[in-house]
Amino acid sequence: MGVVSVGEQALDVEVLKGKFRGEKLSAVNNLIGKLKLDKIFKTGDTAFLKKVLQESKTEKSLRENSAQNYLLYGGYEPLTTALARILSSKAELGWTTYSHTGVPVPTYAMGIGQEMSNGYYENTDIFNKINYVIK
Repeated sequence: MGVVSVGEQALDVEVLKGKFRGEKLSAVNNLIGKLKLDKIFKTGDTAFLKKVLQESKTEKSLRENSAQNYLLYGGYEPLTTALARILSSKAELGWTTYSHTGVPVPTYAMGIGQEMSNGYYENTDIFNKINYVIK
């Protein structure tokens, strides 16, 4: 369980890199009252993004090969994965894996074998259906 809030969280933000480095800004974090989507920011939250950026800058063969890194990034580029997670959260999307979703895929076909291809199927079944039709 966690605390659910609706409203705004006022933030004091300092730009760490780029053209506006060192500038201090005010920002607002809009909270929508959904525990899985809302993020209450605390002092030092930049540490995670700094770690992700550092991990992305490290040559892939030299990156820490740990269960924690696999859980965080799924074997993909850390910065890309972190940004995709942030964007997905804001769009209220959830993913069950890093490479494929766990939901059936809608497929529609016209022509030979169409009767076995219209509907929702597991993504791995689509290959078998196409393979059956072309044989």
